[in-house]
Amino acid sequence: MNPLFLYLLKASISLAIFYGSYTLIYKRVAFFNFNRVFLLFALMTAMILPFFNFNIFGFAGSGGQSPEDMLYYTQLPVFQLNEVAANVDSSVGHSFSFISLLAYIYFVVVLIRLVRFFVRLQQISNISNSNKNTYKDGVRFVLTKNDLPVFSFFNRVFIDEEMFAKQDAAKIIQHEKVHITQFHSVDLILAEMVCIFQWFNPFAYLLKKAVKENHEFIADQKMVLHQADANAYRLLLMEYATPIKTNILTHNFSYSLLKRRLHMMKKRKSIRRFAFNLFWMLPVLLLVLFACSSPKTDSGIISDNTVMNANPTNANSDSISVRTILGEGGELTFVVYTGETRNIKMDIFSKDGKYRKRLYNDEMPGGLNAILLKQSEDKFMKNGEYVYQLQTDDDLIIKGSFTLKSPNVEEGGIFDSNDDVFVVVEKQPEFPGGMDSLFAYLAKSVKYPEQAKKDSIAGRVFVGFIIEKDGSIGAVKLLRGIGGGCDEEAMRAVAEMPKWTPGEQRGQVVRVRFNLPIKFTLG
Repeated sequence: MNPLFLYLLKASISLAIFYGSYTLIYKRVAFFNFNRVFLLFALMTAMILPFFNFNIFGFAGSGGQSPEDMLYYTQLPVFQLNEVAANVDSSVGHSFSFISLLAYIYFVVVLIRLVRFFVRLQQISNISNSNKNTYKDGVRFVLTKNDLPVFSFFNRVFIDEEMFAKQDAAKIIQHEKVHITQFHSVDLILAEMVCIFQWFNPFAYLLKKAVKENHEFIADQKMVLHQADANAYRLLLMEYATPIKTNILTHNFSYSLLKRRLHMMKKRKSIRRFAFNLFWMLPVLLLVLFACSSPKTDSGIISDNTVMNANPTNANSDSISVRTILGEGGELTFVVYTGETRNIKMDIFSKDGKYRKRLYNDEMPGGLNAILLKQSEDKFMKNGEYVYQLQTDDDLIIKGSFTLKSPNVEEGGIFDSNDDVFVVVEKQPEFPGGMDSLFAYLAKSVKYPEQAKKDSIAGRVFVGFIIEKDGSIGAVKLLRGIGGGCDEEAMRAVAEMPKWTPGEQRGQVVRVRFNLPIKFTLG
């Protein structure tokens, strides 16, 4: 899915979840200050959280990625395949144009609403500049004419000049000063900005309405607590409430909200019920996290935002560790991390201590190092348990065990160093002309499939392959696909690549495995 529309979808669902929970759980309780915090949290979370790419089920392990996850495949830089860059025939770009049209419509409406927003700000400024202004107790009073209703905006109270002289005006002004001292205008600006960018989403407008209503409840609650006669204040509301709508960015004595305000002023707080309602916050947050969560990637395949790191920074320079990975085909990978360059010997013994094979005897650079040992058909080690021993030049010894289970050979898995497939080598294979030439080849070779255009399919396709000893391309395999013909097209382009300069390890030409992500983008 297009990233813009995916973001808007996640944000829309989040706003719906927050509004639904507010309506069902918190709207009818008299803890208005908490409701204000909840509503502001809902607006900000729904707009910010969808920007982050995460999986809710992968939080626990996201900070400590294992070596095998980082190094199961050697990562080439992500190749961004854009439809235009791939020289797609513009005469068949119907889906591309439709997506662009939707995006164009979205941004045009956003722009129109932004203009309206600034026009409203200018209208408030014009009213302030065209009428008499006076200051009292740190508040700026704009004395209006033409029977405009009383309203406030930031540190300004807009009030009819004749009403300002009346004795009842003191209570009305006190009410508006609550909005000013608690910066309620900031909340309205935030809610309006959410509505601008979520102009198509009814829940954005409902949340903005809830924010504005809650501001009035807060101000009413403050007034009732400080009034000797609460009924007199209620009568004042009924007398000065107006059906006239003012600027949507301001607070005013609204007639449409009067009945609910009078009801909420009589509402009594229930600490027990409020404490119970707080427990619902956890499932609400989990629902929002789930709505904004990205799909979990398969083990061993690099996610869209993962960057290969052969030199992890979360281990000290003296540390050394060994992990083993047994593949489905019987391949065994030893992943060795060393904090600094060391001379290392690594041997394999049978469980009874009999020496079987030396795997490594050379200088090992600092960082992650791995060698994939593949089966052969002429000599083998039987299935069973084995012990490896790694010894450094400073006499540090690490021992571990592993179980070899080969699905292909009845008597056991087979090692043949002549067929080793490496993922880290001293000299990496090189595409003719370098990486720039590789990207140029892909841009020219890969064509956006018609079915993918028709179904608006976009995303990354991961293709695994091996650079053989003669530089040819072998073992082309789809690691993760997106369908719509993109998988087949990516594999075809990889399989038809010209010969590379093969990789070398300790002066010997070796086979090297690569993982190449190709990104298909519409729009």
